[in-house]
Amino acid sequence: MHDLRGFFFGLTKQESKAPTPTILSAIQAAACMRPSVRISCATKRPSIALLVALVFANSSCFSAQYQPSVQEVLAALEKRSGIPETELQLLLGKCDASQSAMNICAYRDVVAADLVLQHTVARKIEQSPGCKASLEASTARWASDRARGCKQGAAKDYGSGSLAPMAESMCMTHELEQMTKRIERQRSCAR
Repeated sequence: MHDLRGFFFGLTKQESKAPTPTILSAIQAAACMRPSVRISCATKRPSIALLVALVFANSSCFSAQYQPSVQEVLAALEKRSGIPETELQLLLGKCDASQSAMNICAYRDVVAADLVLQHTVARKIEQSPGCKASLEASTARWASDRARGCKQGAAKDYGSGSLAPMAESMCMTHELEQMTKRIERQRSCAR
């Protein structure tokens, strides 16, 4: 496991300080954020049934697609970053507090999207066991290209500036979401 502290903070394990524990509610609130739904109605009071229907229709929390739990994402983020859970909770609780917090929040989105992709691949292999080798090979090739492309794009746009890690993470999240959609739509083994 690589310690990603330098990626987010420019710190080593010895330089970081353990934060005070925070509650998980801020992370949970951020886990299912979606742009708000705007209702344009002739009346000032749309029906409750309409509002409830719109919330359910637009909420990823109620979609058929697998969504990792907050704890699952937090555990994977802790494992991948080497940052203790209490410190992650502090950073994730206030994503706009600092550039380091913004970077780790963007990386949280990468981890969540990667967990969704892993689940989608496993489900596809379960449905079509004969496709396992080709699916794993194509996913591995894609991951290498994605990482290189996102790193180059962030470097081109931000150089070695403090926004580069966040831009790279945002690119990776987008690419993971697109690959997940491709795999979900796939009907036969890729060649």
